[in-house]
Amino acid sequence: MKKRTKTVRGRSRSSGGGFFGLIRRAIYWSLVLCLWGGIAAAGVLIYYGSRMPNAESWAMPDRPPNIKIVDVNGELLANRGSTGGEAIPLEAMSPYIPEAVIAIEDRRFYSHFGFDPIGFSRAMARNIMSGRMVQGARPSPSSSPRTCS
Repeated sequence: MKKRTKTVRGRSRSSGGGFFGLIRRAIYWSLVLCLWGGIAAAGVLIYYGSRMPNAESWAMPDRPPNIKIVDVNGELLANRGSTGGEAIPLEAMSPYIPEAVIAIEDRRFYSHFGFDPIGFSRAMARNIMSGRMVQGARPSPSSSPRTCS
């Protein structure tokens, strides 16, 4: 008894298409995985977006921080914060101050476009691995957790 195969435009369906069939299946499954990856990314974004605190609940600190700006020799240039102080022009400050702030806050500042996808991915992975918010923006400990009614 001969095995029957359906033909599509003169080609046998049971052959699998060879190399081009393999490429076609690889493209198909790549698109399927991209679709599911996009759905998963949207789900993570919605999850973290729903856990963010309400903008009305953001509280200003009781007092502004006090910052002392000193020169290389340790002499006081300015005192900023609740104790006050006079404003000093940018020219009077060391040119290394902006570089120091950038180095502390975002070491890849000059290599991204305002949003650091590497840092975001790292923080998101650590938050997922720990099961709670350990990195990135999170509500202050003094704020009460949000409840759904």
